[in-house]
Amino acid sequence: MRSLSASELLAVWERGRRQSPVRQALLLLEAACPDETPEALAALPVGRRDARLLKLRALMLGSHLESVVACPACGEQLEFSLEAETLLVTVEEDLPETFTIQSDGYEVSFRLPNSLDLADVAAREDAGAALLLERCLVYARQENAGRDRRAIAGGGGGGDHR
Repeated sequence: MRSLSASELLAVWERGRRQSPVRQALLLLEAACPDETPEALAALPVGRRDARLLKLRALMLGSHLESVVACPACGEQLEFSLEAETLLVTVEEDLPETFTIQSDGYEVSFRLPNSLDLADVAAREDAGAALLLERCLVYARQENAGRDRRAIAGGGGGGDHR
């Protein structure tokens, strides 16, 4: 990752000003990570993408963050500051592509959402968490069922529902 010059940052801003927030994030990363393909950056899990964006922000503007948040109940504003590093967690670079959970006789396998998933959900007015889950679901099956109730979702593994 490299820092962007003022003219590069302005060019990214101009290209992204009418784009979705997901596309804006990817434009910034594409400019800062020229050795990686746009497809590879879009396929990054959202947490990794956002960690890179936070690192880019720290690289370009410093790691000190001045923040303001409004209380949802009363509207009172709270100002606070923190270092960008406090928001980052150390994660293994070699995370598996899918994760599996077993509970109460069910086994569910999924992958983490990426920018493509978020863009697809945002583009559909009637979509929500169910579409995001469908895109990230690799399979779900109930143990001891008469037949395998495997459901493979379109985003996770090919769109074959059985």
